[in-house]
Amino acid sequence: MNRTHLRTSLAVTALVGLGVTPVSAAAAQPARGAETCTLRLLTTKAVDLQHDVKGTDEVRAQLGNTTSRTRTYTVGQRRNTLSDGRETFTGSTQVSLQVEVLGGVWLPIDTRGIRCEDQTRDLVLSSNDARYKARAVVEVI
Repeated sequence: MNRTHLRTSLAVTALVGLGVTPVSAAAAQPARGAETCTLRLLTTKAVDLQHDVKGTDEVRAQLGNTTSRTRTYTVGQRRNTLSDGRETFTGSTQVSLQVEVLGGVWLPIDTRGIRCEDQTRDLVLSSNDARYKARAVVEVI
């Protein structure tokens, strides 16, 4: 038996003799993904529109299972979207932007995954025709 292994065995034996059970570092850590978070979009900006000829897009966000209100955007327009919706989730969720086409049909622009951890994320959501920037805030509650 080498010296390092012998020392470790003696240390564990001494701890057990004292009634102390050794705990691994991994077991002492709280389970990841067990937290609950809220997700909100602070701002959304139209960089390039889906409907270039029309000059406006009707856009909504899908925050996990929560659909935000619909907003009209022109090219370059930034909107404060903080009050448009909030999603409460555990583990992870998704943010999706959707644009209205053909009077009531919603076309996804893009989707991004979000983890449950305190963070502010700058997102670029784009398709072949549309490009939007959004700032998302995730807070552990």
